[in-house]
Amino acid sequence: MPRKLVSSGSYLETEIGFSRAEIIGHAISEAGGTMQQVIRTRIMLMDILKWRDARAHGEFFREVRPACTFVQVSGFIDLAWLVEVEADCLLE
Repeated sequence: MPRKLVSSGSYLETEIGFSRAEIIGHAISEAGGTMQQVIRTRIMLMDILKWRDARAHGEFFREVRPACTFVQVSGFIDLAWLVEVEADCLLE
C-alpha cells in the first residue's frame, strides 16, 4: 500500500515538516483503516498525575488494547495543550 499523508491543516505541518492528523479516528478512517487496526499509542501529559484523565483512551481501545505508553513532558509548542496522543495503525 502506498504511503498516504493525512493532514489537519496545521500551519506547523509545512514549517516543521510533519503530518499532524489531529482527530485519531478521523485520520485513521481517511487513511483507509479502522480503530481496530491501531497497534500502539503514546500519551504525553504535562502532568503525569492526571493520567486517569486520559480515560477516553479506554473508551476507544478497551477491546483493541494496543501497546500504550504514558509519559510526562515538560511542555508542548502551544502552552495551552495539556495532552498529546499519537497512534500507530497497521493497514493491510
